[in-house]
Amino acid sequence: PIHPNHQRKIWLDTTSFFGEQFPLAWINLSKRLEHYGKTGEESFQRIRREEEIDAWNTFYVATTRAVDQLYMVTKEPKKGTISYAGFLEKFILQQDKSREYGSYSWGEKPQIDQPSSVPFLSQKVTIKPVSKHPYEDRLIWQLEQNKDGDEAKDFGLLIHGLFAQIDYAEDVNTVLKEGYHRGDFSKEDMKLYAKLFKKIVEHPMLSPYFSKKYSVLNEQTILLNQTQILRPDRIAINEQEAVVLDYKTGVQKQEHFSQIKGYCEAVNRVTGKATTGYLIYFSKKTECQMDVIKVS
Repeated sequence: PIHPNHQRKIWLDTTSFFGEQFPLAWINLSKRLEHYGKTGEESFQRIRREEEIDAWNTFYVATTRAVDQLYMVTKEPKKGTISYAGFLEKFILQQDKSREYGSYSWGEKPQIDQPSSVPFLSQKVTIKPVSKHPYEDRLIWQLEQNKDGDEAKDFGLLIHGLFAQIDYAEDVNTVLKEGYHRGDFSKEDMKLYAKLFKKIVEHPMLSPYFSKKYSVLNEQTILLNQTQILRPDRIAINEQEAVVLDYKTGVQKQEHFSQIKGYCEAVNRVTGKATTGYLIYFSKKTECQMDVIKVS
C-alpha cells in the first residue's frame, strides 16, 4: 500500500476539547483522528497527503533507474486500498496490454548473446514513451532545476535516514553494516561514515544524549495546530531535561536557528521540561569536519 501500515503516534492539539489544562495528547495516527474535530480531520488528511507524495517520489526513483530492463513484481491489488499494484494495473489496462499468466510486458527485450571469450556490449532496449503520472512532471522539474545539488541532497537524506535508526551509541556499527549490505553506500563511504558517526556520538557535548541515561525519540512528529507540523531529528529526554538535536549537511543559515528554537519551544510545551537544542553541521566534502552549536 502507498500509506505505511506501521503504527505511528503524534502530538495533537486538544485545547478545544480540554482547554489549557491538557493542551496536547499523544495519540495513534489512524482514521479515527478525523473524529477529533476539525483539527484532527485536517491533520490526518495533511499527513496522508505527505505520505502519498513521499510514496510517489520513491516510485518515480525506483522506476527510472533501470538502464536496459525493468521488472516489477506485485501482489493482486486489494479493493478499496491505494497501492502501487492498483496503480500499475489501472495503467496497464489503459495501455490495452495483453496479459499472459498474470504477466505484462512492453518494449523490446534486447537479444543477449554469450560469446566464448570476446567482451561485448549488450544492445540497449528501446522503451516506448508511456503516459505520465501527474506527479512525474513536478518531480522531473525539481530534479532538473538543481542537478549540482543532487549529491549533497542525497548525502543529507542518507545521513538523516541512518541517524533515525540510531537510538544509542552502540547502534552505530549495526546500522552502518545494514546500510552497506542494502547497497545504500560503498565500502569506501562506509569508512567515512563510521568516522563521522563516531565523532558525533563521542563528542563531549553530545555523547550523553546517545547514552541510555536518556529516552530517545527519532524524527517524532509533533502537531501544534491546524497548520504547523514539526519533526525534530532527535529528542533525548530524562527526568530533568529534554534535548533536541538537529543534523545539518549544508552551510549555516539563520533559519536553522529559528527552526530549532521552535522545536525546543514545542518540546518544552509538550514535556514541561527545560529544553536545550544543538545544531550539528557536517559535510562529506570537508571530510567530516563538524561544528556543534548549542541553542538555548
